[in-house]
Amino acid sequence: MSNNPQEEISKTQLKKQSKDITSFGQAITLLNRNQLEQLNLPSDINNAIEDYKKIKSLSAKKRQLLFIGRLLRSTDLHEAFIQYEAIKNHSQLANQQFHLVEQWRDKLIQSPDAITEFINQFPKTDVQQLRSLIKNSINEIEKNKPLKSSRSLFKIIQSILNN
Repeated sequence: MSNNPQEEISKTQLKKQSKDITSFGQAITLLNRNQLEQLNLPSDINNAIEDYKKIKSLSAKKRQLLFIGRLLRSTDLHEAFIQYEAIKNHSQLANQQFHLVEQWRDKLIQSPDAITEFINQFPKTDVQQLRSLIKNSINEIEKNKPLKSSRSLFKIIQSILNN
C-alpha cells in the first residue's frame, strides 16, 4: 500500500469531486463581473465564464459548463471557495436587510402603534418626517396613486437601519 493520498482516493470520490467542481463552476457563472474578479481566478476561466454567458443554445451551454469544470479542476480553488462563500453570505445579508426594511415599512403603514415601537428601537429617528411619510403613503394607497411616499419611506427606514 502506498502513502500517496492521490492513490487512496476511489473513482467514486473522484467523480463526486469532479461533479462538485462543475456545480461550483455553474454557480459562479451567475456572478457578475465584479464578483468574479473577487474570486481571483485565472483569466482563461474568467473568459470561459464570459463565453458561457453569451451562449444561447442549451447543449452548447452544457458543453461550456463541462469545459469550465475541467479548467477549474486544474486550479487551486481553496481561495475561490472562501471568496464565493463571502459573496454568497453578503448577498444573503443584503436580502435579509431588504426584507426587514420592507416589513417595517408595511408595519408602519398598516399599524398606527408601530411608530412607537420603531422610535423606541431607533431613537435617532426624525419622527416628524417619518409620520409625514407614513400619512402620505396611506393616502397614496387609499387613492390608488403612485407610491412615491412609500418609496421614500422605504429609503428613510433603510438609512436608519444602516446607521
